Amino acid sequence: MILLRGTPVNNTVQIAERLRQCVEAYVFPPFKDSGCVTVSIGGCGLPPDRPIQPLIETADKSLYMAKDNGRNQVKICAEQKKL
Repeated sequence: MILLRGTPVNNTVQIAERLRQCVEAYVFPPFKDSGCVTVSIGGCGLPPDRPIQPLIETADKSLYMAKDNGRNQVKICAEQKKL
């Protein structure tokens, strides 16, 4: 988990996408002959006055959305796009 305190959701998505692209482009020595390593990233935003548990649950839902939609991508839950 990476917490980006005070970061707008749009910036969070950009940061997560850059991280995903860096992982995909990096050649990990143990896997150099078997293709690239990829990551799925789930993200969300949460107003500062809310507890952290909903953040964790929403990010987890987003992660499973990314995995279920083909992996190697960044997703945020729809209800969080309103923030």
